[in-house]
Amino acid sequence: MIEHKFYINLESDILRKERFLKQNKGDWIRWDATYRDDVSDELDKRMRSMYNFPRKSHLSRCGCFHSHTRLLLHIIENKLNNVLVCEDDALQVNELPTEYPKGGIVYVGGFIHQSKMMDNSPVDVDLKEGGGGGGGGGGARGGGGCETTICSNRYYVW
Repeated sequence: MIEHKFYINLESDILRKERFLKQNKGDWIRWDATYRDDVSDELDKRMRSMYNFPRKSHLSRCGCFHSHTRLLLHIIENKLNNVLVCEDDALQVNELPTEYPKGGIVYVGGFIHQSKMMDNSPVDVDLKEGGGGGGGGGGARGGGGCETTICSNRYYVW
């Protein structure tokens, strides 16, 4: 059972915050996202993007990574269990599962763009039960029923 629910949101993006809270039920805790202008030089240099990736997009990706890792550290440091984390554009389309494997991160829906991120061609995503899980969430594993649980972006349970 989910005990804590966080959503990651830029402080300046009030419309996304309002839309998220309107579309998603329950008590959500807002986690402040790292804006691209606040990315450290160290993270900027260590994070790799494709050679032709626009500078602002690279820094936004760094900010996203920093936001998720800060939240995961918060979860660990505060010994929180059964935590649901998503971004402010995630949309719950069905009830979440009530049972999860213990001791790790479970990726419960959405998908992360990889090789086709730079073009507009369709991305073929195979979200069959028990499969998937590529990328994102620091080694997250695909969970059953992903294709019907969440629509859009990343959603995972700690």
